[in-house]
Order: sequence, then C-alpha cells, then structure tokens
Amino acid sequence: MQNNDSRFANTKIERIVQSLLRHMDINHETQWRLRSNQGFTADIYLTDYHMAIECDGDYWHQLPKSINRDKRKSLAFKKYSIPVLHLTETEILLDIDECRAKIQSFVLLAIPSLISKR
Repeated sequence: MQNNDSRFANTKIERIVQSLLRHMDINHETQWRLRSNQGFTADIYLTDYHMAIECDGDYWHQLPKSINRDKRKSLAFKKYSIPVLHLTETEILLDIDECRAKIQSFVLLAIPSLISKR
C-alpha cells in the first residue's frame, strides 16, 4: 500500500534499503499502513516476519515534533506486536554492510515465533 503523501514515500535511503532487502531475498512492502486509527505507516514492512524497518532521515528525525511523533508511532507498532528496526540516514549511506548485519540480526528475532506457529 502506498502512502498518500508521496513527498515522503520511497526516499533515497528507503530505496537503498529496499534494494538491500531484495538482494537478501526478504519479502517486503513499502509504506505499509498500520491498522489503527492513528494513520501510522512503516517505511518498510517485512511481510514474512511481521516486522518493520524505519529509515530515519538525519535532519527530520532530530526535530522535536518528529521525535514526539516517532515515540507515538513506536508505541502504536508495539501495541500490535510489530518490532521496529530504525536505521539512520548516516548508517544507510555510509555503512550498508552494517545495515545488512542489523537486518539479519533483526529477522533472526522472529524465527522462534515463526517456528512455534507451525
């Protein structure tokens, strides 16, 4: 599902992480809307793992208004038992290998719950 506000959808850093996920063979959706009345979306939702990745731009996510919104958004995702991995613009642009390692570790957290559901 695409976000109606395309100014912020699929930013450069989101496209980099999406490309990384394709290379890692991880199924995902972009601008995935959380089923809640708060209207929060995940930059990237890992469909097979029920997890989300947020690609946080360095400028926007340091603003007080954004910090407050990010906290509310994290609580909403937690309410629906959706873990969220935050990757910063700096780490995405400067160390994609570290981002790959973080994503691998992140999805490993989901494996025990996936096995128990079988």
